[in-house]
Amino acid sequence: MENVPPEDWPLVLANLHRAARPGGLLYLTVEEEAESAIEEAFAQLTRRGLPAVRGEVIDGDVAGYHYYPGRDQVAGWFSAAGLHVIDEGFKQEDGWGYRHFLLQSTQQ
Repeated sequence: MENVPPEDWPLVLANLHRAARPGGLLYLTVEEEAESAIEEAFAQLTRRGLPAVRGEVIDGDVAGYHYYPGRDQVAGWFSAAGLHVIDEGFKQEDGWGYRHFLLQSTQQ
């Protein structure tokens, strides 16, 4: 999901919800970047005059584009899409981490 821009998250999640059976399970991993790296990327993009959204990173080792929305934003999008978090875990790496979500589709 790290290559999905913020404006597309609701649509992607709605499609996942629609594809799952009611009560079906989904597993998603969301990459997280250090807050300092997100702030620096946002500052660099805005200095260059680009229409950046906080959390977007386009420079460095990010496969061209990454978006790091943060756990609270993701949880809000899940809820709005009819996906309930039933379990989650987090693993920290060198400067970034991976948040794993086990989601259940609510009734459609």
